[in-house]
Amino acid sequence: MLGKRLEDLMGKAGYTRKTFCRECGIAEATLCRYLNGERSPSVRKVDVMARALGVDPSFLLEERSDDPYAEVCRSVDRFGNLLTTQQRVEVVLGLINRDPDACNVLGTLLRKEEQDGQTGNDPQVG
Repeated sequence: MLGKRLEDLMGKAGYTRKTFCRECGIAEATLCRYLNGERSPSVRKVDVMARALGVDPSFLLEERSDDPYAEVCRSVDRFGNLLTTQQRVEVVLGLINRDPDACNVLGTLLRKEEQDGQTGNDPQVG
């Protein structure tokens, strides 16, 4: 399941195997093993790959079928309290339509959450 999901998301994001490996800091042979199900990535590598693809790490690991509405719900649940009502609407519509700008909003929130977690600040969307 991880391999197919990775391959699909890489294609949608416009990555070749080579550019994806460069972006994530993994060897092409290792990526091939992930894609073929011969090897499982570490939690850290799942996080790196998910960030590069603009998805939640849990989305890469889920064992059920791809469900865009579930992805939308998870993302909005996670960051909804940090967004205005208008931003929530834009993100939901953007994710449903696979709009990269919506993924950028969520990516910004992920980065802010990570930075604020290291500094102890409350994340805010600007």
